[in-house]
Amino acid sequence: MLLKALARHPGHVKSRGQLLDEGYPDGTIVSDRTIDSHIKRLRKKFSAVDSGFKSVESIYGLGYRYIVDSTYTGDDSGRRLEGDIDG
Repeated sequence: MLLKALARHPGHVKSRGQLLDEGYPDGTIVSDRTIDSHIKRLRKKFSAVDSGFKSVESIYGLGYRYIVDSTYTGDDSGRRLEGDIDG
């Protein structure tokens, strides 16, 4: 869900609070540092497939943003990452 929330508006910064609202719409109470952990796991999973993956940026004091890499020429085989729970 986090990647989808970030990718929905590439280049726009999403705060931890905004990502918490999108990731936990039922009001589940979690620490905002939970987002940091999820982002770290996303980066690790993507880096395992593409060591040059740098599309999720941390913006100090603001949050995170997704940057589209127009030079990516990987296959679109529909491969899913292990542990992907979104869809």
